[in-house]
Amino acid sequence: MALLAESALKGVTPSALPVPVWVYCAHKTTHRRLTGYLIGIQNNLMIGHQS
Repeated sequence: MALLAESALKGVTPSALPVPVWVYCAHKTTHRRLTGYLIGIQNNLMIGHQS
């Protein structure tokens, strides 16, 4: 699921980033890890766009 979300984020026009990210997961630790991962992907995409 994370790879699908990552793929979707990479398809977003860089000028539209950051986009809201919402992860639904009953396990709180997994929820935090996935949310952090997807936010990190967006941060990397935004930094790469600025270069």
